[in-house]
Amino acid sequence: MSSMVIALTVGYVFGNLPTAYLLGRMARGIDIREHGSGNVGASNATIVLGWRYGLTTVIVDILKGLIPMLIVGSLYPAEPALPYLTGLAAIIGHIFPLTLRFRGGKGIATLLGLFLGLDWRLGLGAFVTIIAITWISDYIVFGSLTLYVIFPVAVFLLGFALIHVLVAAGLTALGFYKHAINLRRLPRGEEVPLSAVMKKTS
Repeated sequence: MSSMVIALTVGYVFGNLPTAYLLGRMARGIDIREHGSGNVGASNATIVLGWRYGLTTVIVDILKGLIPMLIVGSLYPAEPALPYLTGLAAIIGHIFPLTLRFRGGKGIATLLGLFLGLDWRLGLGAFVTIIAITWISDYIVFGSLTLYVIFPVAVFLLGFALIHVLVAAGLTALGFYKHAINLRRLPRGEEVPLSAVMKKTS
């Protein structure tokens, strides 16, 4: 089995861990996909289960991107592109998990894990960015989409090959597609603002 296949497999398997879904089952005995926004991610976990479960989901989903990258990086130190591909596979595993019949989340926290795996300073900057944009706009969707926009730019600036930049751009397009429902809700006033989430969970 080639190193690339191993990298992609490790990433996808880690990405398949359905954090918010499992917490919904354990905490309330519910399928979180049938509540709130229906998304299997941290924001919906916060709305449906409370901030402690939302925070747990964020942390675990970040680690889903970071840990497999560290594993593959230690296995193949001479192939720096492999951890990057592993992180991509983890995001795909989160968005399209076999464990949930390919009905997963939107990949934001796992993308943060990928940023951390590429460079901790990039990860820290991405974290600050999503917090700042979300806080200023009062909508999580704007912070999330900002990270997806930054992603291919960051990959380019880090010196990755053009094919890797294009793959990152493809994932960005997928990220916008996954957030299309949120964007449609905005003009109708149906998208839940951050202030409402914080008020509900306080």
